[in-house]
Amino acid sequence: MVGDPSSGKQPKGGPDKAPQEPQRASASPADAVKEDYRSEGAVALHEVRSLPGGREVYVQVGGIFLLADAATAERRLRQQQQQQ
Repeated sequence: MVGDPSSGKQPKGGPDKAPQEPQRASASPADAVKEDYRSEGAVALHEVRSLPGGREVYVQVGGIFLLADAATAERRLRQQQQQQ
């Protein structure tokens, strides 16, 4: 099969190598969540886990640890800030 087009004549390092954005964007969603909570006043975000129904978040705010999905944790953070 000398004339076979699938004989390996495809360029190496073609279009698959060029785009780096998807790799950078999906590198660490946990880091993005951590930055969101730090900007909201959280002392530390200790763990972020991916769950089928969303994210489960451990947040330390003023010595209180919250375990909740991201939306609930955000509401609790805002409530803590309003009380202070």
